Amino acid sequence: MTAHPAILLAAAAAPLLLAALWLLPSARRAAGRLAPWAAVPALLAAARVPDGAALDLDWLFLGARLGLDETGRTWLAFTAPLWGVGAWYGWRYLADDPARDRFFGFYLPAMAGNFALVLALDAATFYVGFAVMSFASYGLVVHGGEPEARRAGRIYLLLVVAGELLLFAGLVLGVALTGSLRLPVAPDAALGALPVALVIAGFGIKAGLVPLHVWLPLAHPVAPTPASA
Repeated sequence: MTAHPAILLAAAAAPLLLAALWLLPSARRAAGRLAPWAAVPALLAAARVPDGAALDLDWLFLGARLGLDETGRTWLAFTAPLWGVGAWYGWRYLADDPARDRFFGFYLPAMAGNFALVLALDAATFYVGFAVMSFASYGLVVHGGEPEARRAGRIYLLLVVAGELLLFAGLVLGVALTGSLRLPVAPDAALGALPVALVIAGFGIKAGLVPLHVWLPLAHPVAPTPASA
């Protein structure tokens, strides 16, 4: 038996387990210190797991499937080091911040959601990962607590909810038309324009696609540097 399924599981689970550890008040400092290492399994997956390798978790959601293809590997190879370096820098950048432990209480779930959506090979897991990343990021935007940060957080949260609804509607339509939760969708699948437009709009809000970008110039100046990264 190869180690690929174990690596895939570790890549998705490592930041989530540290986020669970953070829930214990006495362990919050340790969770923050270990946060950079939570990205290591994802980086290992990008380097070692071959295209087509998959892990089925039939008990999770509607039957979760994790794996990598060429596109997923590229994103994972880019995002894993960024999350790891961001956590390492954030631990030092926020050294004098009394809310540093709280910062990692949002940072770790956001990391877990990002890795999950990259590794997801089914619509349900992809959506849950996207939602966890999006809503956990709200805590990063409002971390400073200033009026500007709270205002940016409100606008961000409003648009995130709209984006989640659009993405969910697009995915549900895609599943209904193809009859399958599996991703990626077959190239010859007749999805039609509506589900594609809904998904693009949902992604566009999160990615800051013009003219859906209005939250972005408000949020990034007020968020801590590692959160913006």
